[in-house]
Amino acid sequence: MEWDLKNRTLGDCSVIYQVTLHDKSRDTIEDVYVAETPIVLKNTSPYTRSSLGPSLRQSQDNCVPKSVHSIDILSNTTLAWEVDTFEICDLTNFNVDIWGGDADEEYHYNTTDTCLDISFLNTCEVWNFTITPVSYGVAGVASTLRTYVPLPPDANLSLAFIRYTLQNGALAMEWNLANRTLGDCSVKYRLTIHDRSQDTIDDLYLRNTSIVLSSTTPCTWYAIVLRAVNMAYPLIEGPESTTMNYQRTPRAQNAPTLKAVDIRATSFNLTVALEGDRNRCPLRTLLVDGGSYFNASTSLQGLDVPEVASVEVKSLLPNTMYFFNVSVQNSAGWSAGTRLAVQTLNLSPD
Repeated sequence: MEWDLKNRTLGDCSVIYQVTLHDKSRDTIEDVYVAETPIVLKNTSPYTRSSLGPSLRQSQDNCVPKSVHSIDILSNTTLAWEVDTFEICDLTNFNVDIWGGDADEEYHYNTTDTCLDISFLNTCEVWNFTITPVSYGVAGVASTLRTYVPLPPDANLSLAFIRYTLQNGALAMEWNLANRTLGDCSVKYRLTIHDRSQDTIDDLYLRNTSIVLSSTTPCTWYAIVLRAVNMAYPLIEGPESTTMNYQRTPRAQNAPTLKAVDIRATSFNLTVALEGDRNRCPLRTLLVDGGSYFNASTSLQGLDVPEVASVEVKSLLPNTMYFFNVSVQNSAGWSAGTRLAVQTLNLSPD
């Protein structure tokens, strides 16, 4: 800061200058006494707004404000925004420009508040909202939000026309809002799936009004509930649909895949990978079919959907190539077979 006495005819040898600093962030006042000019205020905090009297008013008049942020529509009727935390300019007002898809429909407002009533705009129409902060006539950086005006908090979120069908054993669902007069631009649909076997609950938020539950597990019971949710602020959930109890159609296991094999001279032990929890239909048998050469099997009944299973094949000839199929049976039937081959080892001299 630099300054001088307006009249220096008699000099300033006995003059001390009092500089008063008002920290607006903490609302504290400090007096500094100096005998010389200029001075540098090194101990002020970054991004802190201070009042230094009329001498700083000149720089505030040329201050360019930062853009506002967190622009949002509250309760379908109010456009709101926030001032930047590190704003150093004194904001005197905000220019708000609103325009829609129709170029002829524009609205322009000047406000000192950080909100604006927009209840006159049509619900579920897309609008552009541009907010420009102003400091003593100096326009700052503009911010624009393009969005639709959401449904009001009291909108009817009841569901109707819920339809269930099966597609390749999976449950297919379709539904709609009971009242679509206002549209559904801010609505998502919360589908709650309760897996009764595992006692787990998953929530899916959907924009579309249909879904095929292809990821559900065969031979498993599910309780399914649907409801509409207005995702605008404040978030409002509609009434639940009637619970749908559904069991995924039983399905045979996919063909097992080789995981490990322990080969000896007259036998081998085979380990294969199964579907595990992806198919909960009760398992029965693992079969290794070597045609006229051998057949070996092991019971899988009572096991809790294992991911692997093993079987041992004995009484083979040394140094011989064997071809065979591996398949698994569950309550829905036999899987497709996996074709494998094993070369037994030579007999050890021992």
